[in-house]
Amino acid sequence: MGDWATSQSKLYGFCALALIILGIVFTSYKEKNSEGKVQWGKGLLINLVSVIGFSLYVGILKYYKIDGWTSILPQSIGQILAIFLISLIFFKTQPFNKPSVKNGVVGVIWAVGNLALLISQAKIGLAIAYPVSQAAVIVSIFGGVYINKEKKTKKEWIFAGIGMAIILIGLFLIYLSANHSQVHS
Repeated sequence: MGDWATSQSKLYGFCALALIILGIVFTSYKEKNSEGKVQWGKGLLINLVSVIGFSLYVGILKYYKIDGWTSILPQSIGQILAIFLISLIFFKTQPFNKPSVKNGVVGVIWAVGNLALLISQAKIGLAIAYPVSQAAVIVSIFGGVYINKEKKTKKEWIFAGIGMAIILIGLFLIYLSANHSQVHS
C-alpha cells in the first residue's frame, strides 16, 4: 500500500518534505562579499543534478527490490571512479591532493550515513528514511566550519540556525507521518 498509506500521513509527509527543502534553502544562505559573486545558478544546477542522482540512487534500489548490502560495493566503486574522472576532466586537478584527502574524511562520515540510510530504508521504508537522512545537512554545516574551516558571518549563522530549526520541524512531521501511516480498520 505504500509508506504513506493514509491521507493524513501523506499530508504530514509532503509538508515535511517542503519544510526540509525550505530549511536547506535557509542553511545555504551566503552574504555577498568581496570574494566574488555568489553563483546561484551554477549552485542550483549542481544541486539539482545531485538531487536527481541521489534520488535515482535510492529509488532504483527500491524499484528493483535490491537490498542495500547487495548494491553497496558496486555503487561505491562507481562513485569513486566518477569522482576521479570528474576531478580530472572537469576540474583538471589531481584527485589525491591535500584538500581531497581532507575531504575524504568527510566522505567516510558520509559513507557511514549512507549505510544507515540503506539499513533504515529496508526497516522503515524510503518515504521516511530518505527525508530523515537529510538531517545530514545539519551535520554538514558544522563539518564545513570545523573540518574545512569555512567562515560564516553572524547573519549566515542566523539563517543557518533558522534553517536547521525548520529541518527539525520537518523531521518531526516525518515522525507524525509514520505514526499516521497505519490504516485503522
